[in-house]
Amino acid sequence: MKIYFENPNSARTVAKVWHNDVEHDIRRGDKLNLPVKMGDTVKYKVGAMSATHKINFQSPDSIFTIMLDRKAQFWGIGAFFAIIAVMYFAGLFDNQIVGSVGALVAVALFEVVVYFRGWKTTVVHR
Repeated sequence: MKIYFENPNSARTVAKVWHNDVEHDIRRGDKLNLPVKMGDTVKYKVGAMSATHKINFQSPDSIFTIMLDRKAQFWGIGAFFAIIAVMYFAGLFDNQIVGSVGALVAVALFEVVVYFRGWKTTVVHR
């Protein structure tokens, strides 16, 4: 199995890949070759602030790319701005405490989306 790591944002971010609980690090633009067999477990995590995800593969010769899930990030940013807009039109920003709490909730929701859905693996078809 080959795993590539694409990260257009930061050269310092490291993806950690576990093959049967043995850790491997991949940097931006690197390729990792894993000698997997059917039944092995392959998991990955990007950076310190993301969840660990399992890679489901059907062939030991599969090729995957770990990349940003832009769709999930757009949904997170959309939800953030929707909450801010609702609070603005409801007049909740007149009260500084309620406005601050609402803004913090919006930021927390965005971070939750990015934590769980910020990265994805895609199959590279030859």
